Amino acid sequence: MTGETQIIFRDGFFENRKFIRGDMSDPFSLVSELTRRGFQHKDIQNYFSEFVQSKDTGDIEWRVCSQSVTTCRFVTLDDIPSELGQRSDIEARHFKILSDLAEFRSTLGSKNKEVARLKAELDNILANQDSIRLFAGYDPSQRRIFPAIIAWGGVFLEQAQAKGNLRGEKTSQLKAASALVEENETGPSDEQTASSVEQMNSERVAHYPTTTFIYRPLYASLWLLIFVLGLAIGYLLLTSCGSPFNNVCPKNDKITQKIQLDDKYVYNLEKQLVLKNKICSQTIAEGSRTTIEDLLPDVVSPDIEKATCNGKTESGGSGRPRKFTIEVPSGHDGAFSFTYEHFTIKDRAIVTFNGEVLHDTQCTGGLKTINLPKRSGGGNMEILIVPNCDSSTDSTQWDFTINC
Repeated sequence: MTGETQIIFRDGFFENRKFIRGDMSDPFSLVSELTRRGFQHKDIQNYFSEFVQSKDTGDIEWRVCSQSVTTCRFVTLDDIPSELGQRSDIEARHFKILSDLAEFRSTLGSKNKEVARLKAELDNILANQDSIRLFAGYDPSQRRIFPAIIAWGGVFLEQAQAKGNLRGEKTSQLKAASALVEENETGPSDEQTASSVEQMNSERVAHYPTTTFIYRPLYASLWLLIFVLGLAIGYLLLTSCGSPFNNVCPKNDKITQKIQLDDKYVYNLEKQLVLKNKICSQTIAEGSRTTIEDLLPDVVSPDIEKATCNGKTESGGSGRPRKFTIEVPSGHDGAFSFTYEHFTIKDRAIVTFNGEVLHDTQCTGGLKTINLPKRSGGGNMEILIVPNCDSSTDSTQWDFTINC
C-alpha cells in the first residue's frame, strides 16, 4: 500500500496558501493533558500529527505517530484498501472526535492557568476546523488504520501564492496536488511579502483567542517574592498560635496527631518516588529467581488483582503499581506469549512464573508481542505493572494479554 511517513509544506505553503499555526502545545502534551482531565477516545492517541517547522527553510513537517515503536505513514482517504476499512469510516471517526472534544470543552471550568490554556487550544482547533486536512494513518505492525489530521491548530491565509508545494513519498493524488503548485516557480515580490505578513498578523488576531501565556520575568520575580513573604508570615503565625511570635503553642492532641499523619503521608510519597526511580532503572535478567515482592519495599504495596489467560487487562488510568496473578493449571503445555501496549507514555511490565523472571519490558511505550520461555506444569504467573516510569503525569494507559 502506497503512502508516506511525513508530509511537508515547503516554505509553509500547501494548496497554494500559507499555513500559520497558533500558540499550541505539541500533540503529546495536548493528548496527555486531555487524558489527565478525563477525556477518553480510542483514536485520540495518534489523531493529532506532530508539527515540526525548520527555522532555516520554513518547511513544515507533519509526522504521524512519531512516538510509537512502529513506523506509521499517511494514506489519502481515496487510497485506503478495502480490506482495512472505508473512507466513510475514517471520516465518521474524525467528526466523532471533534464532537466529543466540543462536548468535553463545555465541561471545563476555569480553575487555573492549565485549564485556561487547554480551553484556549480546544477553541483554536474547533474554530478552525476548515483548515484541518484529514488523512488515514496506517500502522503496519497491527494492519489497522485510524484518523490522522494535519494543519490543525492554525489557519491558511486566503492570499494565493505560487511558491511552495507538498513533497515527500506521495500517493498519486498527492503527486498531482504537488505538480499543480510546482508548475509556477516564480517567488513573491517584496510588496506581496509585506502584504502577506500584514495579513498573517490580522489573521492571528481574527482566529486565535486573545488569552496568551507570555512569561514576564519581572512579574514572575515579584509574585515569587510575595509568595515567599507569605510563607514566612504564615510560618511565624502558625508556630506562635496567633500570639506576637512567642513560638510557643498550647498542647493540642488533635493537631499533633494530624501533623503526624501528614508527615507520614509525605514520607510514603517520597518512598514511592524512590521506588519508581529505582525500579525503572534496575535491569532484571530473564531467568533469574526472584519474587515481585523483592522489588518493592514494605511501604509501597501494589494493588493485587486477578487476571485470566487470553483475556485483555486494561489500566483504567491508575497511577499506582499493580500486580496481577494468573493461575496456570498443572496440565498446561508450557507455551506462553505476552502482548502489551503502553501507548506513548512509557510504562514497565515484569512477568514471572513460579518466581522466575520470564520477561522484563524495561521502561518503554508502544505495542509488542513476546513469546515467553516455555515452562511446563502449573503454577502462578505474576505480572507487575509500573506506570509512568519516566514521566510525572498523573495517569497513563496500558493493557496486556497473557496467551496460554
